[in-house]
Amino acid sequence: MSPAEHEALHQELLSVSGELRRARREQTVEQAFNRYLPNPIDDARATRIATLAHDTLTGQPAWVIDHVRYLHDNHQLTTTVPSSWLPGSSPPLPISTSTANCEPHGRHHRYLS
Repeated sequence: MSPAEHEALHQELLSVSGELRRARREQTVEQAFNRYLPNPIDDARATRIATLAHDTLTGQPAWVIDHVRYLHDNHQLTTTVPSSWLPGSSPPLPISTSTANCEPHGRHHRYLS
């Protein structure tokens, strides 16, 4: 191998080595910042949390609705004292029957109207 070929090969190796280092550095930086980007698992988790929060805050179990309906139908909504309150415990708090959204709520559930 002539000295010119040896020098050309050496320059090519230096060039490829530099490109490889740059590519590895860019990949490392990209991987580091990608950790902060949302991924499909994070999206699925956020959707599930939002669904659970919505269902928990807007939907009541059927037994609660049935019990409130029973109390309403029997005019006991503000006077019922649960049997779980024993003598010496805190006094029961009455359930409020006047709310800001009473009419829309009653129309939605029909049994309160």
